[in-house]
Amino acid sequence: MKKLFYLLVVLSVHSSLFSQIKGIPEKMSQKGFAKIDFLSIEMPFTIIPNEQNLGFTGIHYNLLLDKSFYSGIGIYSAVSGFRGGFFTLGVNAGIKKYFSNKFYIDTGFHFGGGGGGTGAPDGGGAFILPHFNVDIN
Repeated sequence: MKKLFYLLVVLSVHSSLFSQIKGIPEKMSQKGFAKIDFLSIEMPFTIIPNEQNLGFTGIHYNLLLDKSFYSGIGIYSAVSGFRGGFFTLGVNAGIKKYFSNKFYIDTGFHFGGGGGGTGAPDGGGAFILPHFNVDIN
């Protein structure tokens, strides 16, 4: 019992001494941005003849890690076509190179995995989508 009491006294004295040293923490922030995109994917001629294109939309949130490099998370989901339940979840990474305040080039990739499409044939589930965008604000 004495050992437990001694341990509690030492821990409480230690925490009270070191908790008063730093004071109020500094507020920090990190810049981020959201992206929404849409892809129309031409489906291969397999089981369903003349299958319509798969409408695929993605929502991403990325954090700027320095002036030009960013990374974040994203999700893609089928919104039209015969593969209605298909979705992927993954990570994004890329580089934004600004040439002026309003003109930049953005290149990177989304790497994820998923599945769940109605009637979709079995596969590996990996989803890798590179991108290259030119933007003028």
